[in-house]
Amino acid sequence: MDRTNYLSWKSQFEDVLEMHGLAAVVKNNTDPPKVQEDGSVHPELAKDKLVLSWIKATSSSSIKTLLIPCTTAHQAWTMLAKRLSPLASTRVRILRDQIRTLRKDNNTTVTDYLNYAKSLFDSLTQAGATM
Repeated sequence: MDRTNYLSWKSQFEDVLEMHGLAAVVKNNTDPPKVQEDGSVHPELAKDKLVLSWIKATSSSSIKTLLIPCTTAHQAWTMLAKRLSPLASTRVRILRDQIRTLRKDNNTTVTDYLNYAKSLFDSLTQAGATM
């Protein structure tokens, strides 16, 4: 993964996480406990480190340097979204304005109008934003 294919990578990575029951690992903003009462590695920490290693392993060398300070999968996931998403805050504002001013003109079919509205909404959702 690099700056040019982030959204494609993210989509595929989310599918892999879901398939392995690990989607919550990148969504939860909590530090997993390190050890259990018996002194063994806590399973939540093991899952977190597994996902963090997958993220690092599938990243290009230039992206790996951004991940150095990340100690959890959630930190890495969040940092990548902020740094690499092509839908930065300016793009989110533009999308919101386009939705607010959305109008159907006489030359547009209802189907085309609704498809365009849906594409604006989908882009906003992909950026992790709401109206």
